[in-house]
Amino acid sequence: LGCPLIIFDIANNNHHQLTKDVGSYPSWSSDGERLVYATGEPGSGPDIYSADAIGSDVTMIVENGGYPALSPDGQRLAFIKFRDNAGTDLTVLDLDTREQTTLAENALWPSWHPDGTRLAYSQIHLADIAPGVSQFQSYVIDLTSSESQPLVLGLTPIWSPDGQRLAFVRADPARIVSQDGENEMGNGMGGGIDLYVANADGTAEERLYQSQQPFGGFFFGLEAIHDWSHDSRELLITVLTNRLSDGCGEDTGTQPPQDFVSTPDCYGISDAEVHLMDIGSGTSRMVSDKIVNPAWYSE
Repeated sequence: LGCPLIIFDIANNNHHQLTKDVGSYPSWSSDGERLVYATGEPGSGPDIYSADAIGSDVTMIVENGGYPALSPDGQRLAFIKFRDNAGTDLTVLDLDTREQTTLAENALWPSWHPDGTRLAYSQIHLADIAPGVSQFQSYVIDLTSSESQPLVLGLTPIWSPDGQRLAFVRADPARIVSQDGENEMGNGMGGGIDLYVANADGTAEERLYQSQQPFGGFFFGLEAIHDWSHDSRELLITVLTNRLSDGCGEDTGTQPPQDFVSTPDCYGISDAEVHLMDIGSGTSRMVSDKIVNPAWYSE
């Protein structure tokens, strides 16, 4: 379910290991004193743990749960509850009373609005372009009324800290393998992952980044949006780059052609890189090539 959690200091370019056990989808408290993360043994469902900022005082807080997200006030935890029948529920846990409230079925990727009154999440949506091609519709739910409404056609919606913008990922139907297409990963799993920003209500969307990577890579934290900078000007994203091994000679560094056949000396390599993307200019800079599924805390 992941690798040991690492604290990476972007400013000083140093890091240290936070946990001994594997961890994924970490979420920081607003004061940076604690974080929550999912972990589990191979073949079993994940559980959610809490730890302090140096990796001690580790406590399990949810069984059979994943995708944890701490509320801005640190008093509630939104997460995805895994049911025995493979279903999923968007659930909120009151960390003081331990009361759990189920808000939506078949949900994934919860994200808090900065004011703490709303949650965004995603659900599977069958697109009209071809039977069997899955897209995702994201929704926003008001926690005071429990009313939910569509937000964007896309995945992992994340509001900026100032509450003015929304970032999300979309698998472009124009570049997805159709029902009649052939792809070893299955229908709907072809290339075409785009990163977008929009107004907080999902209007006036703008595409920032376009890739041709397999959609399946998204589920491993690749071609994904992870977080906003504290000033709401940058996005922390992961991008996947393809290149050829050194044994390919003068063709090294180029995308392999469609009829490319690997050999022991010449083969394709995919590298995951974490970048900071400037919203205003659309330019990005690499932070690290050794991080997967990061969570950003900035003072």
